[in-house]
Amino acid sequence: MSGQITLKCVSRRRRICHGFEQFYFIAEGYELLLNEVHPGAVLGSHAHDFAQLGYCFEGSFTFKAAEAEYLIGQDDSYLLPGQVVHSAEILDRILTLDFKYPGSPVGQGLLLDVIGSTKRRFSAGRFRLHRVAEGSGAAAQVLRPGSGTDALLFAVKPQGVRLNGSSFALEPMQIYQLEGDGDIAISSDGPEQSSEFMVLLVAAQQALPAPG
Repeated sequence: MSGQITLKCVSRRRRICHGFEQFYFIAEGYELLLNEVHPGAVLGSHAHDFAQLGYCFEGSFTFKAAEAEYLIGQDDSYLLPGQVVHSAEILDRILTLDFKYPGSPVGQGLLLDVIGSTKRRFSAGRFRLHRVAEGSGAAAQVLRPGSGTDALLFAVKPQGVRLNGSSFALEPMQIYQLEGDGDIAISSDGPEQSSEFMVLLVAAQQALPAPG
């Protein structure tokens, strides 16, 4: 382990429409979007050229895609291929993640619950999403981003994190870029009941190495 660690806020904020606020980070080859959406906001039918991973932190919504309807709730997630027409009806206030990237998702159709409370890591080629939901007494996870890999951290509530023993504070719905040399030991730095944040690793071109 070792090397100096830096954590820089890279997100910007915009209003998509009435009742729909978004924090976003656009990089070469992908976009990371954190959304706060209230009932009444219009998310009409549309399609993308790119694949999309969605994850729901809080709330629930009806998601329509590929002529089917799904109820998405807390800790549910999905993979959506490009060119699939989809829309959403917001049932109550939601906090969600959208990760958009070129190419096709692994598997066929929509994959629900790929992260959830029992699966805290999801991998698909160039990206890997970790969910860290333990208290400050839990053992640290070790990240090995590797050269040419972006490491992004975010949380939907104020959250303390420890990176190689140093403490940092995450503001809610902001996206932070982590930079450091070598392996990075990462853990939450707060009471177990309220600790949860996400780590997204995105390789520049090739698939990420298998987690150690």
